[in-house]
Amino acid sequence: MAHADTSLLGELYIAREHGGPLIVTRPLRSLPLIAIRLSIPYQELPGLENAGRVLQLISEERARSEIRRFGGRLELSQTPTHLVYSLSGPSANLGELASVLRYLVSAPVIRPGTEDVVWHLAQNEALGGVERADLAVRRQLLARLFPTSRLRTGPKGSGQVPDREGLEWSWRRWFRPESSSIVVVGDIGPHLSRAAFSGWTPPPPPGPSPGKGMVPGGTEPETEIMAPRVGIGYDGVGVEPAVLLTISELLSDALLSLGLAETRSEFWWLDRRRALVMLGASPLDTRLTPVEMRIALQLGLADLSTGISAREVRRARNRIRQRLLLRARTPTGLASLIGEFLERTGDPYGLEEFMKALDRTGLDEVRSGLRTLIYTSPEIVELVP
Repeated sequence: MAHADTSLLGELYIAREHGGPLIVTRPLRSLPLIAIRLSIPYQELPGLENAGRVLQLISEERARSEIRRFGGRLELSQTPTHLVYSLSGPSANLGELASVLRYLVSAPVIRPGTEDVVWHLAQNEALGGVERADLAVRRQLLARLFPTSRLRTGPKGSGQVPDREGLEWSWRRWFRPESSSIVVVGDIGPHLSRAAFSGWTPPPPPGPSPGKGMVPGGTEPETEIMAPRVGIGYDGVGVEPAVLLTISELLSDALLSLGLAETRSEFWWLDRRRALVMLGASPLDTRLTPVEMRIALQLGLADLSTGISAREVRRARNRIRQRLLLRARTPTGLASLIGEFLERTGDPYGLEEFMKALDRTGLDEVRSGLRTLIYTSPEIVELVP
């Protein structure tokens, strides 16, 4: 078991038994609470779409019922690269929290009378009704910027979900303790944490893929487009994540002066890769074309490289740091941050290293990053009514 004392994370303990999950523990004695974040790498494979969400739904109702008995909380979510299980509750109920977590990763069992409900909920989520245009732009950019990762790219789909055989195979393929991580923050010592969460029995090997065993669903949702929209994504290779996020923060302010609707800059960091994304829509009373909006957004990025000052960079950097520190004030927030940066970097100290890199980011680093982006060919998505 290794540990390090760092300025933000404090005393961090890291343990992994042979064949078990990586367990990162941050003792926090200020409150008698524990927050747990389990992260399972997951890919949306052809013919087995929505398997991860169905596996979460199967265990959700019973897990929520159990955790409510002692005042705990449960949140099940998905990122484009992982299935995430977040639990919290009183430290006195460590045993019950560990029991709920073991149930959540156990073999999928659909209880009699609930099968239709589970599949109906999953199909409704997959279809999502009418897809919002802004989400459609994000989904298409995500697929283009990260083309080899088989990421879960959003709500649009056929509405089909895997059958029982497909779910069993998906559980065996993805719910592997050796590739998962558990972050524990709160009123707990590292040895107790290791003892509580290391007993995860791995499922049997998955065997050959079952192919396309699917429960029939509906048709693809239509995209509701009220006004022309554009999205521009720059691959962030060669630019440090802290620099990219600072550029995105500065760009968000600069883009407000362009006169576009819902204009924003976003920093995407997934699957060890990152990107800078600009999004915009035409005002209903102006009806700009996608080409006009694209030119305006790209000019906004170019203008930023010559129009920023060291003071503006410091202010943007301080806003980012303040947001991260505010999230880290609670056990749940700190567990989420440690887990998110662990997913992005593969390093339990990823959050701390990012904060150090952020402190080193100045005007020269931002200008250098902007030059790299400007000479990069972006991915472009345009939607018109």
